[in-house]
Amino acid sequence: NVSKKFVSSWIDNHSTGIMQGEGELTDNGKSITWEYKGNCPITKKPMTMKEVDTRTGENTKTLEMWGDDPKSGKNYKMMKIELTRK
Repeated sequence: NVSKKFVSSWIDNHSTGIMQGEGELTDNGKSITWEYKGNCPITKKPMTMKEVDTRTGENTKTLEMWGDDPKSGKNYKMMKIELTRK
């Protein structure tokens, strides 16, 4: 509450580490932008990833994630999930 940020932990079955994240809510309240910090399982070096969760409708939401490719260093969108509540 003091920092006015959300906190999160990301656990993934494709690696052995846990990433810690901080997120900020947009002024319109429809989106949270996260920055996660963890260790790359390939390079064994620290890395950051960005995630944006957006409420797109009354019962829909998208989750998009970007990160740097460990070999080229280029940032790319690595995931997009579209969720629908039924």
